[in-house]
Amino acid sequence: MFLFWRISMDHIWPSHLYRFLRIIEKVPLEKKILDCGAGGPRPPLALFAKYGYETHGIDISASAIASARKYSEENQLDINIIEGDMRKMPFDNESFSFIFSQNSICHLTKKDTKKAIDEITRVLKPSGYCFIDFMSTESSYCGDESLGKDVGQDEYQYVDEDGDEILHCFHNDGEPDQYFTGLKVVHKIKTIAENLNRATTDIDVRIEYYATKVA
Repeated sequence: MFLFWRISMDHIWPSHLYRFLRIIEKVPLEKKILDCGAGGPRPPLALFAKYGYETHGIDISASAIASARKYSEENQLDINIIEGDMRKMPFDNESFSFIFSQNSICHLTKKDTKKAIDEITRVLKPSGYCFIDFMSTESSYCGDESLGKDVGQDEYQYVDEDGDEILHCFHNDGEPDQYFTGLKVVHKIKTIAENLNRATTDIDVRIEYYATKVA
């Protein structure tokens, strides 16, 4: 399935979160969900909390967690975000019915992406669902000098003003299939978004994977 739309930045939540919510609302499992890469000023877990989910999150950035907690306090939400690494999560096997990682796993190398998705598979309950999105090599900014030095196949790294290393990883169509061992991919969607709010037009292409753990 291929989708194309023009983005206005005043949207509430990205459409893929609503897509994932629509899928999991039909699954007869405990409403317990984990976000891998959960921090930031508008934590996506807030959407699921409003639909009655027990929410949990993990993020490697202390500052991103602080932003999410500020949002939670302002909106009287308890979304339970801890500091940690999605490549080695401090959760028991089969702890969560649903897991997602949106706009986060793209900051890992392809080698570490495999580790992270293996961890997601481990902590996901049988018949549970996960959603993960990847940046596509078809994005207009793939390979742009602003992404920093080339450190691997479609992997780029730069150092920000605070001295932190930021990596961006891109995938071709079908390339992420290799990561989903032990999972059954049920939906694969490519989204093409043209950002009209910048002086120069950017085309952002994402590949969304929706998968279930075979019982």
